[in-house]
Amino acid sequence: MTATATATATATATATSTTTIPTPRPTGVGATTDAGSGKCTTNADCPSGYHCAQGMPLNGRCWKDGSREPICLAADTKIATPSGEIAVRDLTPTSRVWTLNARGERVAASLVTTSHVPVPVGHVMTHVVFADGRQLSASPGHPTCGGANTSRTAATMVELREGQRYDRAAITKTEQVPYAEKETYDLLPAGDTGCYWANGVLLGSTLR
Repeated sequence: MTATATATATATATATSTTTIPTPRPTGVGATTDAGSGKCTTNADCPSGYHCAQGMPLNGRCWKDGSREPICLAADTKIATPSGEIAVRDLTPTSRVWTLNARGERVAASLVTTSHVPVPVGHVMTHVVFADGRQLSASPGHPTCGGANTSRTAATMVELREGQRYDRAAITKTEQVPYAEKETYDLLPAGDTGCYWANGVLLGSTLR
């Protein structure tokens, strides 16, 4: 997907909020003192107020109802902004980032919201390497950018394959790697698509 480098249009600013997700307590079969470490096969394996999260990356762990699942970015991921690249964990409610509008143009936008989500013990990230040197790690279920056409389903990070092309370059390597941080992070820019650039790679947002 090619973005036209143009910054003449500016997305309309919206009210900004930062969401902090409470840490889920350990539950379910084999639960320990580590958040989210209990394995499960059905919701019946989890106590009241928790469900069995079967999708990537939790793969059968009890997770608190209403809490966002960890499908976000590594803490040190660099987000493209008009002021230069900023680590996703350092974004503030007043930050502005580059996003993609419906015409495929790169425009500046305010943040609608940001979030950080606790991850379970043993959480892994999908690490993708591009032929042009870009590299990115994100939770396996994190979406790529589907553009302004909401009828099109965007691929997730784990669905990207070696030899495919995405965001102007061929993918040369994909792998699952351990994640040592305690939380993953995401953001939602105002505008048509909610997409943004992370380590130079165009991504979608989980915050809709």
